[in-house]
Amino acid sequence: MSGETTERPFSRTILGAISAICFSLFGAGLVLWMQTVTIGALQAYTFMAIMTAVFLLSMVVAARSGRYSASSYGWKQWTAVVIPILLLVRITAFFGSGADSFEDPIGFVSGLLDLTAIILAFVLALTWVSGMRIARNIEFLHPQRSEIPPSMRSPQYYEWLDSRGRYIDRAAAIGELTHLAAIGGGILIGFTAFSVAIGAEQRDAVLVQTSLTIMVLYYLSVLLLLSYANLIRRTSQWSLELASQAPGLTGTWIRSAFVLLIVALVLAMFVPAIDTDAFVNLGILIIEGMIWITRIVLVAGIVVLGFFARIFEFFRPTSDGKPPPEPEPPPQLDNPTTSALDLTEVLAALVVLVIGGLAIYWVTGIVRRNVLNIQVERVGNSLLGHIYLILRAMLDSIIEMLRWSRTVGHALGEQIKGLAFRRASIEARSPASGRPRADMTVQQHIHQIYATVVTEATALGIHRKPGATPAEYEETLALRCQGETAALQKLTELYVFARYSSKNLRPHALKQARQTQTDVLGALRSRDD
Repeated sequence: MSGETTERPFSRTILGAISAICFSLFGAGLVLWMQTVTIGALQAYTFMAIMTAVFLLSMVVAARSGRYSASSYGWKQWTAVVIPILLLVRITAFFGSGADSFEDPIGFVSGLLDLTAIILAFVLALTWVSGMRIARNIEFLHPQRSEIPPSMRSPQYYEWLDSRGRYIDRAAAIGELTHLAAIGGGILIGFTAFSVAIGAEQRDAVLVQTSLTIMVLYYLSVLLLLSYANLIRRTSQWSLELASQAPGLTGTWIRSAFVLLIVALVLAMFVPAIDTDAFVNLGILIIEGMIWITRIVLVAGIVVLGFFARIFEFFRPTSDGKPPPEPEPPPQLDNPTTSALDLTEVLAALVVLVIGGLAIYWVTGIVRRNVLNIQVERVGNSLLGHIYLILRAMLDSIIEMLRWSRTVGHALGEQIKGLAFRRASIEARSPASGRPRADMTVQQHIHQIYATVVTEATALGIHRKPGATPAEYEETLALRCQGETAALQKLTELYVFARYSSKNLRPHALKQARQTQTDVLGALRSRDD
């Protein structure tokens, strides 16, 4: 039957516990980094405890708020939790300087808003948002009802169609969990690299091994989190018959996860002493590689900016075909230490930088995507094969850029056609038809014009018989306005084509329809006079 629950046993609790473990390992890496930058162990562990408490409270608040309040982050609860912590930490001067500025009220307020308190509030806000997003995505992985639809004759069928639980993008939930884990992993890699560099310089093998072990355990925990989340995602899409196998799969996964964690811990304990000189050399190589990558990116950016500068110079307006005059030298200022910047030049430089950055990002994305598409093919390890792949990726990128330019040209052409149509509509508009709507098509405008003619003729005593065809009504109007038979026939043809044909009319057809409307109405009124 539909509507029954297909929940996995303790799945929310398991995902929440693994998320808490991942965040605790992230906090442990942060603690090691704080100790390497001469922050006391007590302050570092207290900061980690505060962050972990805020993270767990945010997950609890998100779990209690339900699935359909994802747009709210519960900042009232965050304020109720964080403000007392900030007041206590600042008054006791646990992280900052002494409390000697709290003698008067102004000093008390300014002392509460120092840089340490602001940074701590910002970090706790990010922690709160991360916990809320993780808990919300965990909730999105759990359907409240079965995805088996009821019978179409059942009264519950339309209720099942309108159920918001069916329109949950579980793949997006997995993607956001992966994105958050990757952001945390990138930050942890930076902390670990700093700790390893300091430990290698100080010949502290314990610090190096601990930092690397924490990073490995973090990524192992993230792997377990994402694997179990994908298991939940797959079983959420099963029928009720297959969903009965979910508890068995959950138990198997838990046993495998425990075995993997135990093996990782054993290997971490039996790792021999690491040669710290190797880490120093590896760090130097990584830094040199980053410097070379930065140089290449800067050179590419300069080339792209020079290309755009040439284009702007080419389109720069000139007077009478003559080259632009040389700019006048800037006036000498009395105070040589001060200089004035023109706002136009600053804005132009910012525009060039933004366009150049977007162009570099776009071209890099195209090349990277084409390289990834080509890498799936099997090629040998020869140098010629790799050169062939690079040249092919560049050729595909150029072809894609040309296709994009053609698409942009088509889009601009459609926009120009739309603007021309609106201009023709405004120019051909008559006072009798009123102000047309901008969102109406040519067919709808012609229908409105024909209805205006029928209304005007009815007011003049020419009534349309019930069931009369447009041709019969044309004969009735022709008896009244004999001098405008051609205009009347043209208006009827446009109306019939607009109503019964599936082809789109040209914009100039609207102008013809308005002109014929003016002629027909003028003939009817003159005949009536």
